[in-house]
Amino acid sequence: MRGGSLLLTLLVAGYWLCAGAMADDSTPPRPAGWLWTCDGQTRFVRLRAISEAGEFAFQSATLDAASGPSPRALAPLSMDNNASAAPAESFTLPLEELDRWGSWPRAAAGLQVELRAGGRIIGSLVKWTDQRVRMDLAADGGEINLPQSAIARFIWQPDVWNTWQRHHPTLRVPDTAAAFSSSSAEPGGDAATAPDDITSKTSDSVLVANKPIEQDQVWFINGDVQSGTVTDWRDRTIFLQTAAGELALETVNLVAVEFAPSRFAAPAADLAEIPPGTKFWIGLTDGTRVLAGLPRATPAGFELPLEQGGFMSASAAALCAIQPLHPRVRYLSDLPGSYKHVPWLTQSWDYQRDRNVLGGSLLSGGVAAVKGLGLHSAARLTYVLPDHCLAFAAEVGIDDATAGGGEVICRIYGDAGTGEWRLLRVTPIVRGGDAPLPVRVDLTGQKRLSLLVDYGREGGALDHADWLNARVIVAAP
Repeated sequence: MRGGSLLLTLLVAGYWLCAGAMADDSTPPRPAGWLWTCDGQTRFVRLRAISEAGEFAFQSATLDAASGPSPRALAPLSMDNNASAAPAESFTLPLEELDRWGSWPRAAAGLQVELRAGGRIIGSLVKWTDQRVRMDLAADGGEINLPQSAIARFIWQPDVWNTWQRHHPTLRVPDTAAAFSSSSAEPGGDAATAPDDITSKTSDSVLVANKPIEQDQVWFINGDVQSGTVTDWRDRTIFLQTAAGELALETVNLVAVEFAPSRFAAPAADLAEIPPGTKFWIGLTDGTRVLAGLPRATPAGFELPLEQGGFMSASAAALCAIQPLHPRVRYLSDLPGSYKHVPWLTQSWDYQRDRNVLGGSLLSGGVAAVKGLGLHSAARLTYVLPDHCLAFAAEVGIDDATAGGGEVICRIYGDAGTGEWRLLRVTPIVRGGDAPLPVRVDLTGQKRLSLLVDYGREGGALDHADWLNARVIVAAP
């Protein structure tokens, strides 16, 4: 980290989100949030600037009751107990040292758009054409323009849609019990009874994607579903071409519209060419989350290219989370793994990447995540580690979809290449409604990693475990 004099030089030489805007009392204050670095350090800071070279300028911020749900529980590793009294300090951090910054707020009221690459947009429709969609974001001054091919579904009633997913998990998460791998080793126990050889089947063969729909589908509030092709959207009316003719459907009566991938055979013409190691998950205060390239300055704030084509712009005050995808932080949800589930009775559960076990967004103890794993007890998930791994880190909790139910015990094992598993960490009982438990274990010399989710004291009822931001930290080249 570098001092204030260098920071001023860098700000003049090509940083945006410049400090001068902060001096204007009419400018909305920028959100503060927790900063995680690759070496495990945590600080509560505001993001002040980002350079074109990918360096981040931060300033320490005051920690108070409005700073978010249980922030101390999520960042206990090196937090300054006197952070609120410390003078503001400015420093810079290169991209390769940034784990993540900020938090992911709940979605604001408004139309919710789910994207095929993951993520969501919160706002209102401005224009619909044959190939493009333009929206005003719920965040002040925000706008997004993207190809229709990037959109998976529009959701007008997210609470209803999420309830359907909770009570009918096969709605979007198909039964894939037949694809589970087999192994004689069972989860739990000490190192002698830890997982044996479970590399016979990888996640790519275990995970089965939702079966693609062949036509657009419109979901009504009464539970009916109508298939066809959405041809237009004007004001609050969707036009759906069906075998029986065209229907004009008022959006007030709809829960969601899901678009068939087959209608978008050709990729978007403006797909962003994002350089390797410079993709980011970007979060806004309205709950918008997108995968994009490095932001660049505009007179009103910032603009960034979207991975699936198009762009998003917003004010600097709307930016509240940045989570880079670069070689030093490797998320387990992006790596192939071997999986085994042991049902409590008869129901088998697959694991989910970047989703909870029901296929919904990861949310535990009020803390949301865009990266992570969803597992149901009793289960194990094993990975061959990348070279030069330093540590594994995550926040473990029960997903909020259980409404406070469920309890699990989690264990982390490592294999240094000898074939013998060694217990690296065991958690206390993790219960529904609790704040997620941060875990970080040393992986120096380890070749394989195994995560186990075991029953608590109530059997397997509602044991929907989330490993938020499950990742391995790799040494710098």
